[in-house]
Amino acid sequence: MFLLEKHTEIDSTNNRAKALALEGKRNLCVVADRQTGGRGRMGRQFFSPGGSGLYFSLLISPTVKGEDGALLTTFAAVAVAEVLEALTGKETAIKWVNDVYMNGKKICGILTEGSVDYETGKFAYAVIGIGINLGKTAFPEELASIASDVERETGVSLSRDTVLQALLAKFDRMEEALEIGAFMETYRKKCFVLGKDVTVTRGNERFPAKALDVNSRGELVVEADGRIMTLPSGEVSVRM
Repeated sequence: MFLLEKHTEIDSTNNRAKALALEGKRNLCVVADRQTGGRGRMGRQFFSPGGSGLYFSLLISPTVKGEDGALLTTFAAVAVAEVLEALTGKETAIKWVNDVYMNGKKICGILTEGSVDYETGKFAYAVIGIGINLGKTAFPEELASIASDVERETGVSLSRDTVLQALLAKFDRMEEALEIGAFMETYRKKCFVLGKDVTVTRGNERFPAKALDVNSRGELVVEADGRIMTLPSGEVSVRM
């Protein structure tokens, strides 16, 4: 069970969750109607206007090792995909590693952060931040062609509380799911980059590759210049 902390406006639910982690808090869900400084992977801004989305962060103490942290993101992506499909009856897809799509447009982003004890290799804590565009989202011009919201893509209007409670029920069973690992098969089936030609960005390096698989740790397996490579999610960005 998660204790809820609700905000009308906040800079970032992830920032707030990390601050609470330093106070020794765990098993919390920080949720906001609007974020003024929402973030995505690689330091990108996450558009988080009021009244149109669900923005929340879960503060947890996962049992997976820090090196397997990508599994937290892959589990979250599957949870979001399954909940939205159950509530709308419409299909979703996943772009490795952290985006959920409908009809070819991004409707959800996930940012997982945490602190790892380097002696034990275990998480001191982890924060899973999730932003879902639910409806009536007025996207800026630079996002309008690539992002959308659930209501626009499905015709179904969902309340934030309905979606949040359904997702929290999923996360209540996360440790069991991580131990079994069965959700990874769903992730692979929904991951639309597999089998596709992609461009990998790693630091200042960019190179073409073909996406082959997502391994049991949530890492992307690609073939580049005749070599098989494994890409950790925290270090690379993949574009179609």
